[in-house]
Order: sequence, then structure tokens, then C-alpha cells
Amino acid sequence: MLGDDEKLKYDWNSILAPDFKKFTEYSSDYFPMADVYLKYMADFQEEKKLNILFNKEVTLIKKDEETKGYTLMDKNNVVLKCNYLVVATGWNKEHVPKSAQCEGV
Repeated sequence: MLGDDEKLKYDWNSILAPDFKKFTEYSSDYFPMADVYLKYMADFQEEKKLNILFNKEVTLIKKDEETKGYTLMDKNNVVLKCNYLVVATGWNKEHVPKSAQCEGV
């Protein structure tokens, strides 16, 4: 039987925060559906009363060397500032644009 610490080696979806449920309460899938994981993240945000924005299409990220934070701009030119930034884009396919310089690469 595995202990709690050993179980975490096989649970790469859970948020490692005290007093918050493990992702395995939402799904036993190793690669869960995005909507299930989004629900888990939204529940964490709500329970911990965190100022987290989901579903933002960011067009610019700039590191502020003075504050060590970040300035972002979304597709509607709304400027956002934060101290911590998590980029969670999901599983993506490689995209190589067609170009004469890239042919044969």
C-alpha cells in the first residue's frame, strides 16, 4: 500500500496546497479532459478566494524588472498586472510555419 507522499509521485494533476482535495476526487485519468481540470482549478480559486483569471487570450507578456512582476495585454488591449504568472496552454501540436527558409528542416 502506498503512503500519501508515494501517491503524489503518480498524481501530477493535483495542486500541492494544504487542506485542498486531490485531483483524483475529480478524475482518475492520467490525462484528464480539459473541462474537468478547469473545474478543479476553478474550485481551488473559489475556495482559496484567489484572484485568478481563466480563459484569457494574452497577446503580450512583459517582465517588469523593477517589481519582478508581469504586465500582460489581452486580445482586447486590456492591460493586466500580476506578481505570478502561470501559462497553461494544454497539449499542443508542433506548429512550423511554411517558409522557404524552413523547407527541409
